[in-house]
Amino acid sequence: MKKIKLSTKFILLFTAVLTAIFAVMLVVVQFAVSSSMQNRISESIYSFHEDVDKSVGAVVDEVAYAYARMVREDNADTLDGLRSDNSYGARMQSLQKLAALGQSDTFADIGWRDSGGYISVNGYAAPSDEVFAEAEKNKNRVVAGDYKNGCHSFAVYLDNSVTEAKGCFVFFMPETAFSYCLTGFGTESGYSYVIREDGYIFSHVDKDYVGKLYYYENLYELDGENQMKFMDMGGERKIVIVSPMSETEERYGFGFFLVSILDYNYYFGAFEVLKWVLAGITVSVFLVGIIVAVFRAKKLSKPVAELHSDIEQTISTGKKGHLRFSENDELYMLERKYDEMITHIFDLMQKSREDAETQRKLELDTLQMQINPHFLYNTLDAVSWMAKLKDEPEIEKLAVNLAKFFRLSLHRGDKFITVGEELELTAHYLEIDKIRFPDKVKVTFETDESLVNYKVLKLILQPLVENSLKYAFVEKKGNLFIRTRLEDGDIVFEVEDDGAGFDVAEVGEKRKKKSDLGGFGLKNVDDRIKLEYGEGYGLEVHSRPGEGTRAIIRIQRRI
Repeated sequence: MKKIKLSTKFILLFTAVLTAIFAVMLVVVQFAVSSSMQNRISESIYSFHEDVDKSVGAVVDEVAYAYARMVREDNADTLDGLRSDNSYGARMQSLQKLAALGQSDTFADIGWRDSGGYISVNGYAAPSDEVFAEAEKNKNRVVAGDYKNGCHSFAVYLDNSVTEAKGCFVFFMPETAFSYCLTGFGTESGYSYVIREDGYIFSHVDKDYVGKLYYYENLYELDGENQMKFMDMGGERKIVIVSPMSETEERYGFGFFLVSILDYNYYFGAFEVLKWVLAGITVSVFLVGIIVAVFRAKKLSKPVAELHSDIEQTISTGKKGHLRFSENDELYMLERKYDEMITHIFDLMQKSREDAETQRKLELDTLQMQINPHFLYNTLDAVSWMAKLKDEPEIEKLAVNLAKFFRLSLHRGDKFITVGEELELTAHYLEIDKIRFPDKVKVTFETDESLVNYKVLKLILQPLVENSLKYAFVEKKGNLFIRTRLEDGDIVFEVEDDGAGFDVAEVGEKRKKKSDLGGFGLKNVDDRIKLEYGEGYGLEVHSRPGEGTRAIIRIQRRI
């Protein structure tokens, strides 16, 4: 791996710091400006929406005022003339008188409908039956009706003690009275319209939309809350602002919403230019900072490079150079401590060589005191022949398996054996145990034959089997499964029993108090594997009382 110079590290560090600082500054500035502009735009437009709400409410007030003037008590006789049992002429004459009382420049026509039929002063067509039904449910209240011939209809059902006439007044108001309210803020950069919750366009600057259902769900929601969104419409960036017409809703219950569609570039175009200007300034300052960082890094790293040269010379020649830095310099302290460290390392190396020589002599003495393996094999061979001559097959089988077990476990002193030999060693151990406890445990081997020639640490499987035989089947017979497989490129041994099981956490706590290093214990197996293959390998044990135990060994695959 290529080494990175200290000066390069300084440059990378300065670059990272500068990048972080300027990135944060740019984001903060852009966010602050954007947030400020959004707040200003939203405040202005929501203020415009409030004005429109009041203006629309004022226009609808004309209907309420006209109705109030028409149904006063002093107009009782004229109102009685509208009764359905009167002639058409009498009914029309009464309607005209009442219309004169309630008429203003706002209305295009006024009509009346009861059981005797529908009549109007200027002949405008009646709104739909649904409008009259809604008006009858909300007696003496203004109900918004249909849009026809450029006019909105409003119906009010008459039901009071002034007259016996029962019926519905209809007021026709030109759309221009409402669309005029929509002119003002934003008209030079977009448009606004009034929409009902069901998508019915009540008023729009474009008359082609009025009185029609508009599919808006992909743009915004009519949920009674103010909304401001940025989205693409027809290939152009737009600002969509929606707010409920709360004042009109409170007074008349119409459920109207006001929507403004504005051109994004009109309001944020200058901001986009400002963003690029800020980005340019940031990049320029960043480049200047990088240039300064390069010069400063070289100046800072030069003394360190000189110290490194002196150290290399000391290593290659074995001689210490003179201290080149002043005593007040941190690098002088570093070099002096390095000299002390070199002296200490030389002392440790000498001691290590002496300790290694002593250990070698002790190992030789220990080997001399051990039993000669050939003598052990020959003795066990003699025992097996004697047992055979005396017709003792169990003793003969025990001696043969024990000899093979020792032959494989000693294995000329090698640390590694093959997977096949480890399995064979375990099988001999099981044969010996079977002689001691016949028919107590049924053993099943499941082996991937493609793995038998790979190298493995000696004596890592047998301790797991011994542990199962020792603890799992104390009070009952059972089954023992020994599996070998290839998993994610590693060799996995698995020993599973259906015996007594145990609490893994509880046993772990006991092992903290009392080490399990005697013989070939499970901790010994785990430690040996980790030392040889690394921390990613080792032993895992899964068990629960009464549910058996599963021990898994994972090692690296090696030839």
